[in-house]
Amino acid sequence: MRFLQKIGFPTLAIIALLANGCKEVGPSIDLTNGKHNVLIDTTYVESTLQAAENKNVLIELFTGVSCINCPAAHVTLDNVIAANPGRVFGIAMHSTAEPASQDELPPGARQNLGSADAQTIVAHYGEPGARPVGAVDRVVHSATFLNSIFDIAGNFNGYTSTQLAKTTPVNMTLTSTYDASARSGVILTELHYTTAQPDSDKLTIYLIEDSIVTSQLQADNSDDTNYVHNDIMRVAVTNALGDRINTTLTAGTVVKKAYTYTVDAAWRPEHMRLIAFVHRFAGSDEILQVKDVKLQ
Repeated sequence: MRFLQKIGFPTLAIIALLANGCKEVGPSIDLTNGKHNVLIDTTYVESTLQAAENKNVLIELFTGVSCINCPAAHVTLDNVIAANPGRVFGIAMHSTAEPASQDELPPGARQNLGSADAQTIVAHYGEPGARPVGAVDRVVHSATFLNSIFDIAGNFNGYTSTQLAKTTPVNMTLTSTYDASARSGVILTELHYTTAQPDSDKLTIYLIEDSIVTSQLQADNSDDTNYVHNDIMRVAVTNALGDRINTTLTAGTVVKKAYTYTVDAAWRPEHMRLIAFVHRFAGSDEILQVKDVKLQ
């Protein structure tokens, strides 16, 4: 079931998001590129380049509640994030068609964490056949999984250090406006390219929930019914594989995109945030920059 749709939003919120872009002329919006919830799609070129900001890193962990080795990988992910505050972001992906030994909910499960969008992602990159596996900035770091982006959690720290040392060609800012009474929001992404790019990139945004208490099988096959799950990808705000940035990316290019989204009644907005990242898609899927913002 899709939880995203194009929605109305309080006029004042839309005016606030548009306030800094009233002099810009944006291209036509290709609604077939995403989930039909695009509010703003504007590009222009600024005369003064911004200084390049530090590159951040995204780790996507493909995990499962019936995977006895996954809790150790959760700890590894948490440790890498804690060691690099504000620079490393994590997403826990629960696909809807996991390997046979991991696709059933434990007896004490309160909810299903599976996401159709997570399934789209793992299907696109090829089912690795086991959990836990993860991707660091969607870079092929080794031939462990037949030259795929997936690798074992034990390699996250080393790969993260390599990625953090790189420079990013694009600066990113995120602004979130959330209407609690309507359970709907707007996220505005602003991208400032400091270096020309050989091809157009993609922008991807996910809605994430933390502090979800439900079952998780442990290494000894016991069922921890009060396990706290963090970084859970609930749904993609954009297309699950990203929305293409349809413009020539010269140094100084600014791209502003705003999307509407809704929060399902079963989710808790006070524990939710949005993760946005820019990535390549021609020849490489490397993530160039990533940030997050709380629903507010």
